[in-house]
Amino acid sequence: MPARFNLGWDCCGQWAQDRNRFALYWEDESGFEERYSFWDLQQRANRLSNALAALGVRRGDRIAIVLPQRPETAIAYIAAFQMGAVALPLSHLFGPEALEYRLSDSEARVAIVEPATLPNLGAARQTARAQARDRRGRGA
Repeated sequence: MPARFNLGWDCCGQWAQDRNRFALYWEDESGFEERYSFWDLQQRANRLSNALAALGVRRGDRIAIVLPQRPETAIAYIAAFQMGAVALPLSHLFGPEALEYRLSDSEARVAIVEPATLPNLGAARQTARAQARDRRGRGA
């Protein structure tokens, strides 16, 4: 591996100058189709990287990606990789306990989730906060 390597660039960025270079075809269960060029993916990844940086995410920080397999998931990984962040893949099917354990153990700075995952994430967050209060109360 080279001394300086960026997986985001290697997977997408180097091909993004050609706006017509095909990258991804996606079709959902209902038959809805989308097509993306490398340029499309890179533009979306750049916007997400900028939003994450505005939230304080920096090189080496962990980003939990809690999404099903779809274009937004690929974009989230590209955004994380090009920032030098660590992408933490988590299943969108995890319940609150599984999310709480993995998020607290990984020290993820942010989580990228779909709306359906928010209730489980909220419950995991409440549990983590309650445990932190208990530890402070015990002087730990």
